[in-house]
Amino acid sequence: MKKNMLLIAGATLLISAFSAGLIRAQTCIQPPTCEELGYIYSADECVNGNNILKCPTDLSKMACSFDAIGNDGDILYADHSTSSEVINAKTPIAVIFDAGNRLAVSLEAKIYQKGDSVIWGAEGDIPGLANCSGTDCEDSSITNTNMIMSYGEANNKSYPMAESVRSYSPAGCKQAWCGAGKWSMLSMGDFKKIYAAQKTITATFKKLGKSLSSNNWNVFLTSSPYDKTSYNAYSFFVGVDANLVPPKSGEGFDAIWNLALPNGASWQFMLFRVIRY
Repeated sequence: MKKNMLLIAGATLLISAFSAGLIRAQTCIQPPTCEELGYIYSADECVNGNNILKCPTDLSKMACSFDAIGNDGDILYADHSTSSEVINAKTPIAVIFDAGNRLAVSLEAKIYQKGDSVIWGAEGDIPGLANCSGTDCEDSSITNTNMIMSYGEANNKSYPMAESVRSYSPAGCKQAWCGAGKWSMLSMGDFKKIYAAQKTITATFKKLGKSLSSNNWNVFLTSSPYDKTSYNAYSFFVGVDANLVPPKSGEGFDAIWNLALPNGASWQFMLFRVIRY
């Protein structure tokens, strides 16, 4: 009898332990990432920031605020200075489009023309990188590019556009803050800011002998995924609402290249870079 009672007690403990394990498994949830909590900067990016906080689960990720330096439409120079004027003794590298967050868009863009391979990267969703469409996008160039690069490196996948942007270093940049590894692929959310201030920004490009978009058939490529197989892109002809959605893998891109345009015009796809200065 005593032996039976021990067996029953043992079975009860086993069932209890198993049940507790089930409850723990059912109630366990994935904790939010540092990025989701607002820790979207690195230590280097927060050097000139205020109210610096480190993410509890990853001390390399930080949150901070910035004092506005310069104004939207001002020129960002390679010596880290800003000005509304062209200074011939300095090398311009970007134009400010969000002074409150110290964001500027590169003067140069990587250009893809007919016959070029235009590949965003591997198809499929990237964890944490939300899909969006045109005017609905509120994403960040820096956060998007960080997620794309981290996922690609961890899973041995290639994302040629983001990789190209991260390796970019403008001519005249001799300091680490503006060199390779510091630039991010333009997001649709940040493009909307550029679009909203396009008259001011376009005027600055023109002042420097550059062009943000020379015609309606220029297409801005972005780091913002549309769905598993395509991403957001924009041309002034199509508009933000109509929003082009090219294939990520590049397969089927010929249908876009071969689309007949007025007066013999042709598409030109542009990959602009964004930097936090």
